[in-house]
Amino acid sequence: MRSSSEPVRTSSYPMAARLERFRDAFDLPAAACAAFGADEELVTAVCGIRRAGGPAATIDDLWHYGSIGKSMTSLMIGRLVEAGVLHWGMTVGEGLAAMPDARTSALREVTLLDLLAHRAGLPADPSRPGLLQYLLLGGNPGQTSARLLGNALRAPRPPRDGDFRYSNLGYGLAGAIAVAATGQDYRTLMRRHVLDPLELCGAGFDRPLRDGSQPVEHRYALWGKKWVALKPGRRLVDDLEIVRPSGDVHGRIADLARYGGAHLRLLADPVVQAGPLGMLYRPVGSSPEPGADWSYALGWCIERGEDGRPLFLHAGSTGSCFAYLMLDPADSRGFAFATNAFSLAWDEDFMARLRAIWF
Repeated sequence: MRSSSEPVRTSSYPMAARLERFRDAFDLPAAACAAFGADEELVTAVCGIRRAGGPAATIDDLWHYGSIGKSMTSLMIGRLVEAGVLHWGMTVGEGLAAMPDARTSALREVTLLDLLAHRAGLPADPSRPGLLQYLLLGGNPGQTSARLLGNALRAPRPPRDGDFRYSNLGYGLAGAIAVAATGQDYRTLMRRHVLDPLELCGAGFDRPLRDGSQPVEHRYALWGKKWVALKPGRRLVDDLEIVRPSGDVHGRIADLARYGGAHLRLLADPVVQAGPLGMLYRPVGSSPEPGADWSYALGWCIERGEDGRPLFLHAGSTGSCFAYLMLDPADSRGFAFATNAFSLAWDEDFMARLRAIWF
């Protein structure tokens, strides 16, 4: 029996057939998608298998959302801004004032807005040697995360010309500021301000179980040209607090659609757009790349459709899975997709065919 908090779900043979053709074209293990509107009604489809020789994927399976979680972190921080706990101009030095390293850091004048819009000039990830040491040798996650945060604060001042530089580390610092301001850990904040209020009933943290009960993530091995399943028990960096804010959420395809529908409603509300949450959807700074036809807000890429309408989107991957979310506010509709595989060879043709499932 469907919960009253569940979106109205229907199936669509045409979309299911397009999804199956897409999966076949790229030899994906499994894939799921959903077309949805602001009214929460959605059409879903799923096809494929959880892993080679395993059972078929189901519509209620769990998929990792990857960097789509950045817009979730931004929404959580936006809620704290609404509540007066934080403000968009809060600096690293102000937000992490209890840390001596922050008060003297080259990053002390970097703001939350800089961090969430990838305008702080930070590297893509926390110290790679530190992450590699943790992956290979292990250690205490809390101590490792604190050490990586300290390394970031003590690093030389990055280029601060306001250029776009995509940074998972920036989101880690923004998450640390939210944690310091509230005294609550990152996942508690996400539950309280995003997952529970939006009733994302199947959503959780970390990667889904890899015991065969959920789709198993796959990487593409160039040798032999085949998919290789992620092995159970492999050490991951997702248990580091400084990594989680850049993308730590998993859930059903229906949860991702429900999340997208919530943003469609926020985008359509003039009161919201005039308030603190309106900042989530406003491009920050100049074009991310010379001649680029897209811009970046807080966890959202913004493209212009052929008719000039804005499209809000973001993709996410752990390196062995892929998720995608697109919003068309003008038509109050959106599209969500997930697969348990990822390849660096996917290009513009892959994205064009992916969008063709929906359009």
